[in-house]
Amino acid sequence: MSFLPYSNIDEYGFPINERELRHIIKNYLSRSGRTVNIFGDNLPGKEWINAFIARHPQLSQRFAENVKRTRAAVDEPMLKCFINNLETKLKDVPVINIWNFDETNLTDDQGQKKVLVKRGCKYPEIIRNAS
Repeated sequence: MSFLPYSNIDEYGFPINERELRHIIKNYLSRSGRTVNIFGDNLPGKEWINAFIARHPQLSQRFAENVKRTRAAVDEPMLKCFINNLETKLKDVPVINIWNFDETNLTDDQGQKKVLVKRGCKYPEIIRNAS
């Protein structure tokens, strides 16, 4: 089995992390009827994963940004339509009544997650709903 041809899954917004890679390897070993004695229950350890990444220079670890499914589905025409509609709706609203989301100190971010991506990927994203 070669994991590397499947390493472009991050381009679709679903990169994997170390834990998921460990379980992919465990499932592969279990399904193929192989047992690796140094892995407890065929599950490789964190040190093995670090060595795996070191052996494959085309892989890199980065912190991914969370992106909601609905936001990931927005394309340029939809965004332009939204901006044009927003301009007309806010035309008579005083500036003092317009708030930026960041100024309200509300957040729905689930935190950053370290993921495996192809080397050179600067800003990986994870598509997920947050609330």
